[in-house]
Amino acid sequence: MQTFLVVAALATAVAPPPTQGNPNATPIGSVTACRSVADSAARLACYDSAAAALDQAVTSKDLVVLSPGDVKETRRSLFGFSLPRLPFLGDRDQEESEITAKLKSARSLGYGKWRLVLEDGAVWETTESNRDQVIPRVGTSVKIKRGVLGSYMINIDGTRGVKAVRIS
Repeated sequence: MQTFLVVAALATAVAPPPTQGNPNATPIGSVTACRSVADSAARLACYDSAAAALDQAVTSKDLVVLSPGDVKETRRSLFGFSLPRLPFLGDRDQEESEITAKLKSARSLGYGKWRLVLEDGAVWETTESNRDQVIPRVGTSVKIKRGVLGSYMINIDGTRGVKAVRIS
């Protein structure tokens, strides 16, 4: 059984708990409120109405449904950014401590420092000189590890790591 994470717009996340007949009820709250309807015909009508509202919310992007794969991909794309705790991305314990990617481009910033663009579009800059004097090449494998106190280390093609910061 595959589980999905549902992310509601921030305004609906702070709304009061939904109750049947509440015009401010969230689409998910409306569906769950139908469980308490005793009469079968009324419960079915409630579910039909709530399902239509849920479908409309998803279609209009007021409600977003994320699969676990979507969450993992989003977490990976945000690797290197300092973000507040976002409930729809799960526990911080599940965050990746390192990523591996291919180099799309590299540009020297002088003094042995580099601006690196990864295949996913992430832009990183080394903050210290490359002691091994390795010139990064397109297609080279890059490993980025989370360090202490919010720092990151980049290893270019298996060389010794240098400190880096994510730019965009």
